[in-house]
Amino acid sequence: MAPLSIIGGKSVVDVFANLVKGTKLEKVLSIVSENGQDDTVEEID
Repeated sequence: MAPLSIIGGKSVVDVFANLVKGTKLEKVLSIVSENGQDDTVEEID
């Protein structure tokens, strides 16, 4: 499938969501997003 036909005028997030739809990865990502944790690292002086 050509990259442009995959995107079809949609955002990258929408395309990725469609690619993982119905997979175990979709479940993992939904758990992470529901958890709402921000894994950013803060600099300590």
